[in-house]
Amino acid sequence: MPPKPTDVPDARAALLLERSFVPAQRDLPWLLGALAAEDDKKARAAGRALSRVKELAVPELLAAYEKSQTPLRARIVRFLGQALDADEARDFLMRALVDRDPKAKRMAVSALGRVGGAAVENNLRRLYDTEETPALRKAIVEAIGRMGNEESAKWIASLPRGDEETEKVRARALLMLKRGPARAAGTTIDAHVEAEEPVSIVVWCRSGFEDVLTGELLACESLVDVKRASIGTITATLVGPIAPLLDVRAALGFGFRVAPVDRRIGEPLEKTMARAVTCAEALRVFAAYTMGVVRYRIELVRAGKQRSLVWSVAAEVARTAPNLINDPNEAPWELRLDSDDARVFLTIVPRALEDERFEYREEAVPAASHPTVAVALARLANPRNYDAIWDPFCGGGTELIECARLAPRAKMFGSDLDPKAVATAQANAAKAGFTSIEFRVGDALDLVPPEVTLVISNPPMGRRVGEGSETHDLAERFIVRASRILAPGGKIVWLSPNAVRTRNAAERMGLTVELERPVDLGGFDVTLQVITKSSLALRR
Repeated sequence: MPPKPTDVPDARAALLLERSFVPAQRDLPWLLGALAAEDDKKARAAGRALSRVKELAVPELLAAYEKSQTPLRARIVRFLGQALDADEARDFLMRALVDRDPKAKRMAVSALGRVGGAAVENNLRRLYDTEETPALRKAIVEAIGRMGNEESAKWIASLPRGDEETEKVRARALLMLKRGPARAAGTTIDAHVEAEEPVSIVVWCRSGFEDVLTGELLACESLVDVKRASIGTITATLVGPIAPLLDVRAALGFGFRVAPVDRRIGEPLEKTMARAVTCAEALRVFAAYTMGVVRYRIELVRAGKQRSLVWSVAAEVARTAPNLINDPNEAPWELRLDSDDARVFLTIVPRALEDERFEYREEAVPAASHPTVAVALARLANPRNYDAIWDPFCGGGTELIECARLAPRAKMFGSDLDPKAVATAQANAAKAGFTSIEFRVGDALDLVPPEVTLVISNPPMGRRVGEGSETHDLAERFIVRASRILAPGGKIVWLSPNAVRTRNAAERMGLTVELERPVDLGGFDVTLQVITKSSLALRR
């Protein structure tokens, strides 16, 4: 028998909260005990830990299954339904359909919906006829909805009507059954077609780089009426094809903005949202750019993961516009829905367009810049062909590669303490076609690069490498170092982890801080600084 949850030592139980914890064979008994805990949170954490070592966990859980009791029994069925390969899972779950634990039986039904197969569906239909438990019957209908076909849809539609919750389950199952044929038919988004009427769009970037994105959009031939709408958001009117937008390098993404839809008095939110999705403006967007069946997923912007609301909206859409297919996993379109007390807001985001802007990035480097950040820094730095450019914390080399796109004849030098980062930067630069960029392993505080007219960098900081005074000390010391290396008239364009300290250091060294603004790096703010050295300055 597995140990009781109270037998798990507190020190060991704390490991469950560590995402990096990888269990060993000796840990399995107490993890099995934690999986049996009455505390659902602890049980879920134990399940996550076991999923990291499936090859060890599966034999242990298979052996424990026959002797296990509630609630462990159902949790083992759920785990094995996900961990076993399709054939093994099918055999195990079919046996679990006659389990003495009702919840374990429901877990087996749900897992079989993911496994699929004609024999599975036949068994589930027979079970439906012999079982009277409403919860199990609902689970069977939902499972068949995941894996069935046209005949399955007829069977589900023929079932006697039930209470409100039963009808919601039936509606969800019928919605899911539409996905298979729709996926088989195929869907693409045509970026080269031009809509019959101008379309309102919204384009997103990292906050702090709105001016860079605006500059790129103003130069985009398919757009007019470009203006900043809010933090990290630019609006425009699309009067040509989408294709030129795909080359806007500072953009995180874009979507078609539909006019807000007023909420009617007493109207449920899902009905208002469905009216937004099926309004004439939205349907024109789908019709203009979709080749094939329109498949979509719903993302609630501020309402959180309310699955019931998402399903209710999808069911309403299916009643109004049955040619729109809800497909949360493989949809080419994402519908971002937001609301307040008076209106519903819809943005239609194309997900199926190929992003080829940064294909030179062979590998990701831990703590490396997001490529759109590198683009913005390079644009702000405005490199010239006669510049000598240094990135002292180069990571994957993205900043220098983006500078090379703007000034291909400039001299460029990158350094990093991590040899793997330097190797990746070299590979990325070669793939981008800039083999003349020099990369070297070395400490930014010790290296003596060639005379430098421009320093550009997004140094390691924040949650990417851990908060703390060491990062701030490094930044301050580097500014002092850079002030001595930088040529008269040169400048530093970088993101500072502590603007006050680096500004003070720059001013002590006779440099001028020309620009400061906050920038969002994806959940934490840093400060963009542009620091210049007088053309009359003497070397110190």
